[in-house]
Amino acid sequence: MAWECAECNVRETDSTPIDSVCHHCGKPLCPDHVYRFADHAFAEFEGDPPEGRNAAHCVDCRTTYHQRVRGSARRR
Repeated sequence: MAWECAECNVRETDSTPIDSVCHHCGKPLCPDHVYRFADHAFAEFEGDPPEGRNAAHCVDCRTTYHQRVRGSARRR
């Protein structure tokens, strides 16, 4: 089974891996369409900063769940 990016429909190849899954909705994502940033869902205790625990996000879930991190979200 060949994976496809849920955002651009590119099929996985050796040069284009589908190497991320959005942790909110489960969409498979290629490196060009994944946003990685710290998510409080991964903090050790509620209210703590997530300290280096980056999570993968698709553009829809980034917009829906993390509106305040737009400027700091990194692709790849």
